[in-house]
Amino acid sequence: MAYQLKERQKEAARAIDKDLFENGCNKVLASIATGWGKTILASALFKKYTRLNNRRCLFIANRSELINQTIEKFKDAFGLDADLEKAESRASLDSSVVVASCQTLSMQERLERFPDNHFDFIVVDESHGILSDQYQKILNHFDSKWLFLTATADKLCDKDLFSIIDKVSYEYTLKQSIEEGYNCKPVVKKLNLNLMGINLDDEKILDSVIKSIATEAIETLRAKKTIIFLPSVERSHKTAEMLKELGLNAIHCDGYMPDSERQEALKKVNEGGPGTVICNATLLATGYDQPDLDCIIVLRNVSIRDLYCQMIGRVLRLSPGKRCGIIIDVLGQLNTFNIFASISELEKSRNIVFDYSGFEAGERDLMELDAERNNLLEESLALKIIKQNEQAQYKNLVSYDLFCKLFKHEHIEGKTIINEQQIQRIHNSGVSVIGVNNFENASKIIEILNNRSAEKLATPKQVRLISRQVVHPLLLTFEKATEIITSMKKNNRI
Repeated sequence: MAYQLKERQKEAARAIDKDLFENGCNKVLASIATGWGKTILASALFKKYTRLNNRRCLFIANRSELINQTIEKFKDAFGLDADLEKAESRASLDSSVVVASCQTLSMQERLERFPDNHFDFIVVDESHGILSDQYQKILNHFDSKWLFLTATADKLCDKDLFSIIDKVSYEYTLKQSIEEGYNCKPVVKKLNLNLMGINLDDEKILDSVIKSIATEAIETLRAKKTIIFLPSVERSHKTAEMLKELGLNAIHCDGYMPDSERQEALKKVNEGGPGTVICNATLLATGYDQPDLDCIIVLRNVSIRDLYCQMIGRVLRLSPGKRCGIIIDVLGQLNTFNIFASISELEKSRNIVFDYSGFEAGERDLMELDAERNNLLEESLALKIIKQNEQAQYKNLVSYDLFCKLFKHEHIEGKTIINEQQIQRIHNSGVSVIGVNNFENASKIIEILNNRSAEKLATPKQVRLISRQVVHPLLLTFEKATEIITSMKKNNRI
């Protein structure tokens, strides 16, 4: 039975199809969270185009493991038989679906096997790497419709996204994916260790750090299935041996192993239960699909957000009985990279992160921390607006304390932060928002202001000006207050 696309996958497929084959786009991007089903989406489009439209389709991946997974998924999901273009395997020119490795296809002799118009539709998986020379060679060869799939578009945004693609056809952020049940929640686990700023290049220090982490987190490691990223292949191998001595089912994997040996290592991880640990450098950072991994330690320096997010994505796939993905963040990298950032935020360089360095040891839900961070961000933006406005016009504004006194308003406590629209509304009425503080209090003030405006009563600034001249200034109409103030100005009384 064919795989049934989820509603979000159908939505993405429609958007991509419309942009490429109705709206005239040639290169589109779909930025979709890890574990959401990007390969399934590609296979559904391939099924439609090959069987209904008789189009030839090509899927490009950048590693053996991803290629093998893709061919299996194409077959399992929609019964597609994909031909392979990789190493000794050469795809037939008559094949309607071809899966190729970037490394093989970029070789001049292999690339020239296919005419430039051979494929009607090409999908590039993990396409945050399309700026490399290998990918550029392939892109320049084929005249086709292109779909770039990625969970992290950082590099493309850094290089001016829309000089590379025509349109972002679909974006589905990690936050959306978690909220709608396509990914499990990330939870940060803080240990009683302060390792920020350590020298990972010093082997003695690194050995000591790994032992400290393993000792501190041993119960978690025994109860979870963990992936660890290390600074090098050598360090990965040594770490696996060290963890074995602690009784863990530790397995090392690297790209220099023969295919058969690497596949055997990954098979052991797949069959392993709690207490299994897979150690690697960066081999498994992108595309590795082992859904029951539920704990990660990144023990290597990472300088770019997209690589870090790809690593974290390894533990956020759904699996039966899996509650969350535990991130043991010993280097404080979650204080550096915003794993929830959208393309629009990346384009604006809005990479505001949370700081949990002051928290006690234990676990915290990153979605909750992100909500707190967003509140702080909104608050900082609101405070910036307040400062900008009040530096220019503070003397002309009615202070909050005086407003409370004049209009018999009692301060209201609230948990929600005042927003920009409220600030502007209150300022436009001539009242300072310093001291207003929260959404609930601002809402009550705006209600008072709106009621007075509806009844055409004097404004707060008018009431302040004439409060010493008139017994009941609150009852004056706007028109009458204006008349009194005009008279006061005429007589130099203000």
